[in-house]
Amino acid sequence: MTLYVESNFVLELALGQEELPAAERLIAAAEAGAVTLALPSFSLSEPFSRVTRGIRDRRRLWNQLNSHVDQLARLSPHQAEAEELQGVSELFAQIDQRETDHLLVTVERLLGIATIIDINLRIFLASRHYWSQYGLDSQDAIILASVVTDLRTRSGSSPSEHVFANRNRKDFGDPELRAELQRLGCRLVWSLEEAANLLRVP
Repeated sequence: MTLYVESNFVLELALGQEELPAAERLIAAAEAGAVTLALPSFSLSEPFSRVTRGIRDRRRLWNQLNSHVDQLARLSPHQAEAEELQGVSELFAQIDQRETDHLLVTVERLLGIATIIDINLRIFLASRHYWSQYGLDSQDAIILASVVTDLRTRSGSSPSEHVFANRNRKDFGDPELRAELQRLGCRLVWSLEEAANLLRVP
């Protein structure tokens, strides 16, 4: 049984998002050899961009807040509060470090157990077809092309053997897209909990 995942799976584990319990069950099943975890290499770039963007946004927010804190610190009635607000910078730094550390640990864990589908010319050319056929953006088209290309190497599988967990129902909900995956023996599901149930992961 193969579970195809994308960047949201990485983020669930790294950032502790709402589907973390199901993600942990699935990765534990993969580590135990009960499930084959397959991940397009392209999916590893977005989590790093997401964490980097969060760090950058928090620093921008602190820079804006800091100018007000400096002004408050000059006014005797507000000096105590201004001193407390100075601690926000340290809190942001702790959050930045925690998210970075969790992402690095998560990626290392995944690379140790997952089948990584590296992008190549065949996948890239197929993705161009999906841009126009399904109206996907370039990133989603590359993810889909990676999954479809790998599925074609596993021809002859029954529909219950492969599951693609993808929370992007808006872009991946095209009935023809789902039918193409089904013809290759793969079910497309919208939650990790549903994937765990289909793959009979306790």
